[in-house]
Amino acid sequence: MSEETSKQAKNYALYLLAMREYSQKLIIQKIKLRYKDISNTQIDQIITYLIESNYLSNTRYAQA
Repeated sequence: MSEETSKQAKNYALYLLAMREYSQKLIIQKIKLRYKDISNTQIDQIITYLIESNYLSNTRYAQA
């Protein structure tokens, strides 16, 4: 997977999270469905970024 695809996947996750809360599991599923060749390492990097930036929170998802 290219760096460009990883960037697109991260932007896609941000787009989804801008509309509503998602759990970590759902975001991973949606990324894998759209970007079938993305590696688990790249997904882990995206999820880590989203959590550290406070865009993704399983607690907020559960409260929503």
